[in-house]
Amino acid sequence: MERAWRLHQILSKELEAATLLRSAFLLVTKKMKRENLIAIGFVLVGIGFVLTGILVFNFAKKDVGNTALKGAPQGLYSVLAVATTTAVGPQEKKTVFASNTSCTTRVLSTVGQAIMVLYGDPTNGDLSSTTITSMAGHWQGASTTQAYDAGIYGCGRMIVLGVAASTTITATEFR
Repeated sequence: MERAWRLHQILSKELEAATLLRSAFLLVTKKMKRENLIAIGFVLVGIGFVLTGILVFNFAKKDVGNTALKGAPQGLYSVLAVATTTAVGPQEKKTVFASNTSCTTRVLSTVGQAIMVLYGDPTNGDLSSTTITSMAGHWQGASTTQAYDAGIYGCGRMIVLGVAASTTITATEFR
């Protein structure tokens, strides 16, 4: 009988230890689950902030300056809007095109002498149009025709100046 009693005490202690171990495991598991859920929650909130920021940026950004950059879409035509012949020389800069938002291409043709070309609009912060000289600008050779696509050069003010001598240019704008 004493032996059975000892066996019962040993088994009850082992059962007690197993129950205690099981309880500790469940407690740790619940705590880990809670900590994991909290961590996952923080990650999801962070992802939400990033996605919200991206959406706000895309919807709130303004198309600054893009209104003047309108080239003709591929496969569509444009219409001749302005065609002028102007005498230019090295003493006076001339504005051949005013700023607008609907041009697709501008074409300059020179006869006999090279010209300097500057494109831009000082009202949009482009101050380069005020610094044209016979040495500063974009050179266009004598007896040439150059198309200035609005998708690249914009529809801002375009200024020309003769490089060495007076010449006649033809300025054409398509819309």
